[in-house]
Amino acid sequence: MTFALGVTASLAAPLIMTLGFLVWEHHWQGSAFALNLFKCNVASVGFLILAVSTRRLAQEEILDDAVFTTRAVGYLFLSSTIGIVIGDWTWLQALQILGAQRVIFMDSLKPFLAAVLGWLVLDEELRLAALGGIVLTVAGVVLVAVEKEQPTAIVVEEQTDCESGTDNAVDKPAPPLLDLQRDGSLQLNETEHSVDDKDNTPLTLSVPTLSQTTAERDSDDRNDNPVRPEASLPESSEKDENSDIPGSRNNLRLGYAMSILNVGLDTYGAVLIKEHGVRMTVWEINLLRFGFAGVVMLCPSVIMRLWTTAMPRNVPIP
Repeated sequence: MTFALGVTASLAAPLIMTLGFLVWEHHWQGSAFALNLFKCNVASVGFLILAVSTRRLAQEEILDDAVFTTRAVGYLFLSSTIGIVIGDWTWLQALQILGAQRVIFMDSLKPFLAAVLGWLVLDEELRLAALGGIVLTVAGVVLVAVEKEQPTAIVVEEQTDCESGTDNAVDKPAPPLLDLQRDGSLQLNETEHSVDDKDNTPLTLSVPTLSQTTAERDSDDRNDNPVRPEASLPESSEKDENSDIPGSRNNLRLGYAMSILNVGLDTYGAVLIKEHGVRMTVWEINLLRFGFAGVVMLCPSVIMRLWTTAMPRNVPIP
């Protein structure tokens, strides 16, 4: 692989990964384990076709004993267990908890951690410019990790009169609309409220007199307000910030822990690939890693499926 092709691949990989994150976040409703199982087995089919086609086009032996040694294949299987079976499960679990945006920021640590491990394990050169990039990236990730949700301020706009421009939100004491007469009737207060000039007859409303009995008032109250059983209220109506509900502090801590664990596992898996998969093509490496991970996760899934099918179901009593 040429240097230009490697740079192109390194630039295209984050874009493709981001698109995959967005698709999984909005369209996958199952568990992280099921998604990991699904993507590994589907990807293995494509890698198998590409690996065989590449060997055929190059007129090379498909299974070369000098390339696929027991040591190399074994380390790739170990890399698959660390980076895909466990690492990708934590990766997808963090995606469900944190969302795509935060996980993408956390994933930006992987290339720089890989550079540090390459320097420590593989004796690769680590330049000062690379160290500066690592510091800046880590600082950005820390800022994202410690972000807090700011409460949304609700602005209530006061309505104003369009014609006069006066503010209607100011509370002003309203004059009494009706005056209580001696005979128990109500009459419109003409001193404060104008009435139509054509009809100056006082408005008289009949109201209940004070002679209404207490029994009648109690009867009306019972009819208007029927007795309802009191609903039991929870001890606290506020959600605890440390509960296990989505978005709580405990869930966010778990999500960040999963994401950090994935960064370490995935990076170490990449170091094993670089050390032991030198003579293999990209398609062959991915076929071995994703194929092995798919088989490892498929076996317990099939066993659990058979177990649940064989278990006797409870027969309802007639």
